[in-house]
Amino acid sequence: MTFIFLPDANSEFREAISYHKQIYREYGDLFVAEFAMAIKSVCENPFSYPVVEHGARRRLMNKFKYSIIYKIHGDTVVILSIMHQHRRPGYWRKRMK
Repeated sequence: MTFIFLPDANSEFREAISYHKQIYREYGDLFVAEFAMAIKSVCENPFSYPVVEHGARRRLMNKFKYSIIYKIHGDTVVILSIMHQHRRPGYWRKRMK
């Protein structure tokens, strides 16, 4: 499977990288590396992560408090959100269309 970001999810991804680089430059690189491992896992086994709502699934990241919220459309994983786990839960629901 391949993956794509919704525009808002792509913005969240970039913001998370920027935020972590501000704390410590290497954190941004570590965030990208962990995201790469997580999305590889999602693309290899997209149905193995729990459904959270209306067919959207969640893959928790291990070292960072973020979740990848995604839906499966054919052979594509559509990333709805790169959600911080302690901020505004559920805001991404409007992206489900």
